[in-house]
This record gives sequence, C-alpha cells and structure tokens, in this order.
Amino acid sequence: MILPQLFLVLLACLVPLGLAVPTHSFKRPAVASATAADGEPDYFRCSASLVESIPENLTYNRGSPSHASTYFVWNLMINLARSNITIASFYWSLLADDVANTSAATAFEGEDILRRLVEKSSQVNVSIIQNGKQSPNTDLDMLMAAGAKVEWLDVQRLLGSGVQHAKLWSVDGIHAYLGSANMDWRSLTQVFLL
Repeated sequence: MILPQLFLVLLACLVPLGLAVPTHSFKRPAVASATAADGEPDYFRCSASLVESIPENLTYNRGSPSHASTYFVWNLMINLARSNITIASFYWSLLADDVANTSAATAFEGEDILRRLVEKSSQVNVSIIQNGKQSPNTDLDMLMAAGAKVEWLDVQRLLGSGVQHAKLWSVDGIHAYLGSANMDWRSLTQVFLL
C-alpha cells in the first residue's frame, strides 16, 4: 500500500505551499551543490502556472488572459516522465464510451491522454491512486493491462468519512499538477476549469 502513503506525503508537501491553483513546474532536477547566480540553492526555486480547460466553441475577446490548456500540460508531463508518473484522481472517464455508450468527437483529448498513458506504462512506472474500487472501469483496466499499478484509497475507512477527491499528478518527483480537472474527457473539452 505504498501509493496511498505517497499520495498523503505529496499532499502534505503541497498544501503548506498554498498552491490553491492548478500548478506545474518544469525545472530540471536540482543538484544539492548547485546554486544560482544569486547564491540561492536551486532546490529553493520553483514555478507555478495557471492551467485552464475551456469548453469547445467558447471564445474570449482578443487580449483576454489565456493559460496553457490542461490537455497540453498533461501531454507535456507525460513527455517529461523519465522514471515515474503518479496520478491521484476521483474517477476515470477518458473514453467517450464511458458516458452512456456514446461516441463524441470532443472526447478526442481524453482518449489521447489515455492512449499516451497506456503507451508510457511500458516505459516508466505509472501509479494511480483512485477513490474506492469502481467497476467496470475500462480506462483503468486498459492501464493495468499495460503495466500501470492502480490502488484504491478508502478514505472513508481511514478517516471515517469522505472521499479521495484530489486531482494531482507527480512526474519523477520534479513536476506536479494540482488542479480541478477530473480524469474525464469532459473536463478537457466541455467544462470551464482554471
């Protein structure tokens, strides 16, 4: 049961930082002796950025603030992974078929993320912390068949109530995403999330 412990440690590290927005950091790993020009150790440096999902066909006026899309950042994190990807999520529904056995052109981004995670599962350790067992779950079944490790965190049993509702990614212990987008194709193309 290493995954639930890892999730709690990761969450405990992120919460004190006050990261209340989806974040990602794209810095190379720091070497303990490395220092910046100002003498500050590299391991004290990090960056955070807003990430957004905007429903298809929703447009803003020219000059409105814009941010990297959740889809872009998740793809980038998959690309950056060299040894492991850990994802904590409430549920998985990246395939169009997961929703009322329908086909939706707008599900492409979710299906692409799932395809890429399945492929990456043969190259790096992919670990998923999921809220309670939910079956059937085609997405998780595909990932497990490709080698991903899936564990279920029973928050109600551990704490007496509640669910594992976090949406976070950790890649190689260097990059993190903390956000509001579920592992659901609709969170990428149908819902406004910042």
